Amino acid sequence: MSAQLVAGAGSGRPRLIRTAVAAIGVALLAGCASIPVSGAVHEGDTVEAGEDLGFDFRPQGPEAGDTPSEILSGFIAAGAGPQDNYATARDFLTRDLAKEWNPAAGVLVHGRATSTLADSPTSLSLVVPATGTVDGTGRYDEFADAVQIELPFRFVQENGEWRISQAPNGTVLARAIFDRLFSMRSLYFYDPTFTYLVPDLRWFPSTADAPTRVVEALLAGPTAPLASPVLATAFPDGTSLERQSVTPTNGQAIVELNDEVVQADAVTKQRMQYQLARSLVGGSILSVRISVDGTDLEIPDFANGRAPVVQPLVNPSALVLRDGTFGFLSGGELTPLEGFSDAVAGLDPTSVVFSADQELAAVHGGNAAAYAVARGENPVAVDARPGLVAPDLDGQGYLWTVPADAPQALTATRPGGSPLPIAANWTDASGVVSLAVSRDSTRLLALLTTPDGPRLRVYGIVRDKSAAPTQLSSTWYELIPPTGVPAGATWVSDTTVASLGRAADGSAAVVAQDVGGHRLDTVGDIDDAVALSGGNGLSGLRALTADGDVRVLRGAAWQTTASQVGLLAAQR
Repeated sequence: MSAQLVAGAGSGRPRLIRTAVAAIGVALLAGCASIPVSGAVHEGDTVEAGEDLGFDFRPQGPEAGDTPSEILSGFIAAGAGPQDNYATARDFLTRDLAKEWNPAAGVLVHGRATSTLADSPTSLSLVVPATGTVDGTGRYDEFADAVQIELPFRFVQENGEWRISQAPNGTVLARAIFDRLFSMRSLYFYDPTFTYLVPDLRWFPSTADAPTRVVEALLAGPTAPLASPVLATAFPDGTSLERQSVTPTNGQAIVELNDEVVQADAVTKQRMQYQLARSLVGGSILSVRISVDGTDLEIPDFANGRAPVVQPLVNPSALVLRDGTFGFLSGGELTPLEGFSDAVAGLDPTSVVFSADQELAAVHGGNAAAYAVARGENPVAVDARPGLVAPDLDGQGYLWTVPADAPQALTATRPGGSPLPIAANWTDASGVVSLAVSRDSTRLLALLTTPDGPRLRVYGIVRDKSAAPTQLSSTWYELIPPTGVPAGATWVSDTTVASLGRAADGSAAVVAQDVGGHRLDTVGDIDDAVALSGGNGLSGLRALTADGDVRVLRGAAWQTTASQVGLLAAQR
């Protein structure tokens, strides 16, 4: 007994009424209390994909005489219809289960055919080759390889018709349907100093209540790896939506909050307003107002230059070492970096991270030690432990260093200061390939080696009251690692990272991915690449080849912009 996820499955009657194009096989339920990421795998009947759907899915309810297989097939299809709180999907459930089933608990996303198993005449299991999950807060995690997950369903007869009496909460959608039904949103929270707004990517159904979901998620706080004290919110404890609807009117969204916000000082109100506006503005929403008891709060805009920084930018020119000179390349001409060029070049560096704001560089010298170089000053040795990976630099002036074969020996050190041990929750790591701190200094991108292969992760950075880093978050974003031998990873923007892997024949592959989103398909492979450096978005991503060419991503192809370069530096 099998359930087909296509129009006409089971009884041959159409299971999807389409209002745009035509039907495709879709959706199913994800985990119970939580979406599972493992489980027994069995062979079953393949479910074929159908035609592409448009943007509005109108599933059809159960029909008289439907078998359990047909009920499951219809229920699967109905998971693509969020209208009226998934009213059509609930029609396939018993009266009791229809009241309890929670479609908002999460989403299981799959890209290949599912299969079914008949456990008994009144129970079926669906095996889903999951490629990703979305949890109840909208956080998305994508898998490098499909994970086979088995979902159980039980059936009983109610008023002479088969209905589902047991089913997991949530929905499961084919990737093509998920991309049409859901959209990615950046929820913004502050770094602990309220200097930066930091994005927390979430996925929500593209329905009329999406703004309400965004505000509710924003008030609930950052996702686990970024939760306090990594990031902060301007909203006082206990703040909630007073009216459970955020509906734009003439381009303006009025957010009705409870009176917790009234007692906040003027700066806090500005921060709340800014946090809401950055998270909500887009599409039909052009501006945001906060209201309490039906009265709009009068909140002035930030004065010029005082607004928090969103998406910190760097010099768009490549920063390189060529022929003993360290500086910026522009139109093929190399301009020495005043106060740094001679000192950096004199260290015979293998890597450099430069901060224009701090006038400071972190240098991996030819003798494998880590140095701090300030403008016009002699280099200061910060870490001379053997086997260090390339050091990185954060916004507080700390150099992050770790020996490649000692992952638990991670430290952060200011020039002239003592090293601070950083507690890192990567107990499965056998080695470290590269480290990169985000430009807002709240997250660490780590490319690790483990007995089970390379791992690419983003951790939140926990700091004390003096802004000194003390540990990494206990949970993390598990990203898709590079293929082949891992060579390095870099921040492309405040939401996107890229990693480099090299095959034995010298060919290299670059993988770009949103932190909390999809792997991006816009990055082409590049032969002989040995290093990556992020700029201002994907168009600023650069690669250095083994023969000294600097290449820039243009569309999905790499173009050479400079030659005879010995080192490609990173900027923060």
